[in-house]
Amino acid sequence: MSDKRNRLTIIAGGKGGVGKSFLAQNLFTWYQGNGVKIVVFDGDSENSTLTRFTKIARPVDMRQRKQMDQLIEVIAQGEATHVLLDSQAATSTVVHNWFKELDPTSMERHLNARITCINIVTQSFDTLLQTIRWTGQLGKTVQWVAVKNMYLTTDFKQWDASVLKKKFSDELDGKEITLAALPEFLMNQLEANNLSVAAALKSEQLSWADRQRLTNYQQAIFDQFKGISEALL
Repeated sequence: MSDKRNRLTIIAGGKGGVGKSFLAQNLFTWYQGNGVKIVVFDGDSENSTLTRFTKIARPVDMRQRKQMDQLIEVIAQGEATHVLLDSQAATSTVVHNWFKELDPTSMERHLNARITCINIVTQSFDTLLQTIRWTGQLGKTVQWVAVKNMYLTTDFKQWDASVLKKKFSDELDGKEITLAALPEFLMNQLEANNLSVAAALKSEQLSWADRQRLTNYQQAIFDQFKGISEALL
């Protein structure tokens, strides 16, 4: 095998409405901009939010573990070097059982890949509980990223003061980034027109001024991704 490592990145799906699909859209665009050969999967078969904004996202029924195997096959068959999964909410048990069956360490050897799990944290204690559950199940067998979503809250006192964060950083070598808040009037325009940030930058449906605001916003996100590139590339 080549010395170059592949990557399977999973945006963890414990709780809905925390910004997983928005993060996935922008992370996918960043990967493309870095020349990465990537396939992105939409694990939400009910809402298909990612597919609505990123048309080439592939659906995967996360409740069928044989369908989950697609994440492995596209790398194993050489179709992609990187896979990104936007998980459906309330599928933590399914993913943990899938990993238990296949064993992350064995999976990494088979794919010549690293596995990264991304957890979004907000002011909701539920997101902390989900992060506790995910890290407890997978431990050091994968790499970890925590994302503070500023669109939902600017108060992360529970996370910042938690024993979990210290463990996340000290024991698991987890990385942390901040997803800046997009002004609501811009988010509303994206939602109304089913546009990702990348698509909006090329759309005449938005004014030049708003496209410029989005350009600056996108660059700020990309700077965050670049800062943890060792966990993403």
